Amino acid sequence: MRPRQRKLVPRLETMRVALAPRNALEVLLVERVVLTWLALDVCETLYAGVLARQHGIREADYAQRRVDAAQRRYLGSLAALYRAQRQV
Repeated sequence: MRPRQRKLVPRLETMRVALAPRNALEVLLVERVVLTWLALDVCETLYAGVLARQHGIREADYAQRRVDAAQRRYLGSLAALYRAQRQV
């Protein structure tokens, strides 16, 4: 396991515990929140790498669109979890 991966595993576990699922649906939604956060983190890291290496505008634009899409998925998963927790 790489050093960055070793740092992320406890963070992901902390998120799972902090979001405190109460039923099977919430367990799935919490897992979705955690995984979409991880995908967003990866996209942001890749975007930072593109900017640091001073790639062209096309590469930076593509990386930014990936970050935007990952952020929309993450926020959508948070909204779904919120709605499910509010109903119980």
